[in-house]
Amino acid sequence: MLISPVPTLESELLRPQFHFTARNGWLNDPNGLVYDRGEYHLFYQHNPHGTEWGNMTWGHAVSSDLLHWKDLPHAIEPDALGTIFSGSAIIDAKNEAGFGKRAMLCFYTAAGGTNEMSKGQPFTQCLAYSTDGRNFTKYAANPIVPNIEGADRDPKIVWDEDHRQWLMALYLEYAPDSGKRGGYFTLLRSTNLLSWTRISDFPLGVGDECPDFFQLPVPGSKEKKWVFSVANGNYLIGSFDGKAFHPETPVLPTNFGNAAYAAQTYSNVPRGEIVQISWMQGSNFPGCAWNQQMAVPNRLQLKQTENGLRLRMWPVKQIEKLRVREVPVRGKEVVIPSGLIDFSAEWAGALDVQVNGIRIQFDPSTNKLRAGEKEAPLSGNPKKFKLRVLADVTSVEIYAQDGLVWMPIFYIPKPDEFKGLRFLGDAGNKGKFRAFELKGVWGPDGR
Repeated sequence: MLISPVPTLESELLRPQFHFTARNGWLNDPNGLVYDRGEYHLFYQHNPHGTEWGNMTWGHAVSSDLLHWKDLPHAIEPDALGTIFSGSAIIDAKNEAGFGKRAMLCFYTAAGGTNEMSKGQPFTQCLAYSTDGRNFTKYAANPIVPNIEGADRDPKIVWDEDHRQWLMALYLEYAPDSGKRGGYFTLLRSTNLLSWTRISDFPLGVGDECPDFFQLPVPGSKEKKWVFSVANGNYLIGSFDGKAFHPETPVLPTNFGNAAYAAQTYSNVPRGEIVQISWMQGSNFPGCAWNQQMAVPNRLQLKQTENGLRLRMWPVKQIEKLRVREVPVRGKEVVIPSGLIDFSAEWAGALDVQVNGIRIQFDPSTNKLRAGEKEAPLSGNPKKFKLRVLADVTSVEIYAQDGLVWMPIFYIPKPDEFKGLRFLGDAGNKGKFRAFELKGVWGPDGR
């Protein structure tokens, strides 16, 4: 039985309208992101018994467009091996694991010692499968990867076409050579998705947990590069020789805001697109029947810059289908009563604009973009700067430099807070600006 506050009209007024939230209970990392037969599956860390972290179970929702979600029963629940921590999912198109052609395979960490049933058990990596995308069976021979050392966790499974093998990226709590804690990862390989062999270990340097490993095409080339990222959004771009990942960039950031963690990318998306969802860590909703929210789904691409290849993040195009009207941007103040806004700006010089409760400023003398208490450097010196902002009830997500800078900001609005756009300072609203009011997807009978 769910133990959480009873929903009230006042608390539901804080409910994000186009960001995913659990209907009830605590939510954190996105898990098992996979596309199958017209549906995007979103599994997620969920506490079905309260609004604080604990009792980790895989919640489950599906969508045809990454915005309108249908809640389904929990997919994977705790057992004698532990509660169900983060992981990933793939479609076994060739029945390599033997559970059926096109079976959905979910790989997760069984967090030993985190419930009464699993006292004395270590952290291990396990598998559950489904032939209908709705009902899941745990593999009888779990775990598929025994404990390596400490709280190793968060298996990410990806197909390596060049070397015809499945790969598992896994976080290691302790470095295997020195016993130093944090920042180490391992890669394992398999040809049947059941038996796994460890092939290489490496330190990232900055960042722990929730590894992701995927390929992206290089613009203007037939070449592809591998990207390795971790929970805090840091990433490296490089190559993979079938055994080891070879970074070709320094550690780079994606997140310049106050609320993004544990991002994961979808597998099996049509046309090979890479779509990512992040948990907006720290998105606390006091007194509500739910807690925490996801960020907007972003499409990832590589982009050539003066400093080499970098990740570009941009909201999925489906967001544009939520536009209900374009609001003329005239004068110093533009009222948008719902506060659901898709705002874009192209300007030269300084910018000072308030979007709902968040002030966004750009200072050309320092080339720094500031939002709330966070700031990000904008490289280069273009004649015009560009910005896009998606605003929901309790968040703004800012995209600058054509997506090279992403600033997700969570905040709790003040009572009777202004909703819309305010242009502040001497710069006023001199530039090219467009604003659309969006419609929400949340409703009392579903979304």
